[in-house]
Amino acid sequence: MQKLDDTQGAIKHTTASIKAYTEQQQDIQQKELICKEQFLEHKAVLCEYAAHWMPLKRATERLQEQTFSSDIRCLRAKTEQARNILEERRPHYVNCSEMSSEKLMECKKQLEQQRNNCLARKQKAEQKVADIPIQKRLVLAATVDSFLHRMAPQEDLPPAHIQENLAPAHIFLDEAGYCSLIKGAALLAYNCPITFLGNHMQLSPVCEMPDEMIHENREPTGCLWAQSALYAENIFLQPIEQLAKEYRLHVPAQFNVLKRFDLTHTYRFGEDLARVLANSVYTQDFVGNPEHSTD
Repeated sequence: MQKLDDTQGAIKHTTASIKAYTEQQQDIQQKELICKEQFLEHKAVLCEYAAHWMPLKRATERLQEQTFSSDIRCLRAKTEQARNILEERRPHYVNCSEMSSEKLMECKKQLEQQRNNCLARKQKAEQKVADIPIQKRLVLAATVDSFLHRMAPQEDLPPAHIQENLAPAHIFLDEAGYCSLIKGAALLAYNCPITFLGNHMQLSPVCEMPDEMIHENREPTGCLWAQSALYAENIFLQPIEQLAKEYRLHVPAQFNVLKRFDLTHTYRFGEDLARVLANSVYTQDFVGNPEHSTD
């Protein structure tokens, strides 16, 4: 009986302890929830302060509760780095004067008014241009698809739809190497001079048909979409089966009818990079800009 009484007392003590620990656990969970909310609130404020510098912003966004100790050390290091950068730049702004909130709001209103005026003038100018007939426009810019759709060659239009002086005086096709052969060749039907521009060593046209299907005995006409517009003269000189074969064998484009001009001097690259391109990609007479290096 004494042992039973002792066990019963121990049970009561354990039950009371469990109740106390449960209450403590609930209290801790409530405090954790409050801490998490406060953490997210403070993190949002920090992100606003750090938004002006991307490395500091990224360090702030990486703050997590589980790795807070290491994350905050990284943030402090980035903050110190930002302070040092600001101190280095301080001499550039010694002559700047502070502006009151009222003055800043006034400047903001003036800028917004100027922006609205510019947008109004832009809309007026665009409307003025839109009212000009196509025949009287000096320069038209469009994608190949839009151009072929909106300005079809005159001989392909019914007589009732032919407009006077609608044929262009000269066509310039940019990124010709990336344009498909069927679209580039269609431009030759406009009976006007045409100039293809672009880098023949860059990407070829996008065609979803697999190359193994573009075969003279299967779907040879698929090469008209997969081949580059640089092969435009071949479409008039070779049967479609030969075009498909040359496409699959990657035969270089021939320029027997079309005139080819190679640009050998680039102002985009310095001499060092141009020398690498000359040895690895283009011809040996490819040279760069001697006035600037390539960093």
